[in-house]
Amino acid sequence: MKIGVKPQIQLENGYYYAEIIEAEPYKGNWGPCIAVMFQLLAGKQAGAKLKLVTTAMATGRNKTGRLLMAAGISLVNMDHIDSTQLLGKRVILRTQLKEGSSGFYSIVENILPLDQSEGKAEMITRL
Repeated sequence: MKIGVKPQIQLENGYYYAEIIEAEPYKGNWGPCIAVMFQLLAGKQAGAKLKLVTTAMATGRNKTGRLLMAAGISLVNMDHIDSTQLLGKRVILRTQLKEGSSGFYSIVENILPLDQSEGKAEMITRL
């Protein structure tokens, strides 16, 4: 399975319920990475897809580590990432709108577990 080109969607900065629908190893310019495709589950943008490519080295402080922890995967004694473990996991994405040479697009700024939606429910459900 090959995850396609990064969808250029524009979302308001905020929090979105999402499911991981694709995940695979990816060879990045700076070493091994993992490519993950999220599908938004609620709000006006339900069904939209957002791609994240991040390093294959997970720590408790980087985006890869936050992705795995949000998906309920422990970082303890992890020597490699099994991308198939991510499929079907539901998380909360915090997105940020950026401007690039081809216009505006949204990026995944942070990934949170569903149990951290408390206090953000109003922001999530208004979308």
